[in-house]
Amino acid sequence: STTNTQIVGVDEADLVEVSGDTLYALTAGRLSVVRGFAAAAPELVSQISLEGQGRITGMYLSDNRLTIVSRAHAFTIAENPPLTLPGIHPPAVHRAQTTVTVLDVTDPSSVSVVTRTTLDGELVSSRMVDGELRLVLNHRLSFPLPDVIPGEAEPQPTVASPEPATARRPAVLGERYSGLLWWPELPTPSGRYETAEAYAERIRLPLVEAMTPQVYQVDADGNPFAVAALVEPTAIAVPEPGMVRRLTTITAVDVTGEQPQPAASVGLLTSGTVEVFATADDLYVIDGHQTGASADSIVPLWRQQLRPVTTVTKVGFGVEQAGGPTVSLGAQ
Repeated sequence: STTNTQIVGVDEADLVEVSGDTLYALTAGRLSVVRGFAAAAPELVSQISLEGQGRITGMYLSDNRLTIVSRAHAFTIAENPPLTLPGIHPPAVHRAQTTVTVLDVTDPSSVSVVTRTTLDGELVSSRMVDGELRLVLNHRLSFPLPDVIPGEAEPQPTVASPEPATARRPAVLGERYSGLLWWPELPTPSGRYETAEAYAERIRLPLVEAMTPQVYQVDADGNPFAVAALVEPTAIAVPEPGMVRRLTTITAVDVTGEQPQPAASVGLLTSGTVEVFATADDLYVIDGHQTGASADSIVPLWRQQLRPVTTVTKVGFGVEQAGGPTVSLGAQ
């Protein structure tokens, strides 16, 4: 039945799909096809291994196409980590990826792979509308700390504390918090921070690379044939100035064609936990975070008044003249 869908016409990923007397089930890293329910004589007619594609999150059945969505992580060694933990050298970080495998199930006893697409980004949610797969992905943005140039420390301004003298103050760099059983002995840095211009020049290239996720397409034989930018940095929307933690992309892919179609995407910077609500025509990205901290304030972050804020972004979908999907930011 379709009673598990929130909105009519907007399909959500499942681990079991049924078409007539044929059942498709995802379990233990493989797809099993069972046929013969109408005659009360079910029979396993096909199985396909999905090992190496990461953790499978679900699938969609649209006409004679079965689309499987899975998560994967590619581990790399961080050259310039934003925060190096004591005793961990070198730090290993992961690059989240999402894989979309489209299968031709015209003949359930002979299922074949049409195309496989891997997109940079951690899967937040997915939907299927009339054979168009819609993906919401998160991409982590790591901002390294400014460098401290060794030397004589510059005098720091004194700020009167509104707290009583007996109030417990949070631990700072180089101090031990008495409420913790263990706290690393960190040296207090002596010197001055690099200039804003030097910092911007140093992080510009890594930041542009982080804000240019890629999409990789593979043919039925597993041979890569196309690599493209999922979204360009100049096409990313910035809701408002302030602290951002990730890039969120919304992508549409037509999975019904005989040949793989290019993906259409838009991106926006987000600051907190991202949730998704979708209709047949639009998708809403709900970003819940806290704001109120001033970047140029000399008052410590933990003593600034933060307030919860929710930003809702409306994303629309359409079809271009050539027949491919389009994605556009509609309102905020």
